[in-house]
Amino acid sequence: MEQSLSGIRTARMRLDAAAANLARMHTPGARAVRIHQAAGPEGSGVRARLRDSGRPIEPARELIEVVLAEKAVKANARFLQVGREAWKSVLDILA
Repeated sequence: MEQSLSGIRTARMRLDAAAANLARMHTPGARAVRIHQAAGPEGSGVRARLRDSGRPIEPARELIEVVLAEKAVKANARFLQVGREAWKSVLDILA
């Protein structure tokens, strides 16, 4: 379940980065920040951190990032729900 929670945290970071980029898009010289994701130690899910992309902020790209973050949260929440249901089934069998 830690993997799903880390996925949700990463999606939140992605959403925060997109919001920050959109807020700064009219600032001269502003560059987009992006999330860099990597696998964490076994069983710990995803590690994510912000990085300067070195590129200008593109509003269309930021909207895509928002949609991707939403889909990631939904997918990870569904995985948590299925895991909870599986554990409930195991406990019912053992009862």
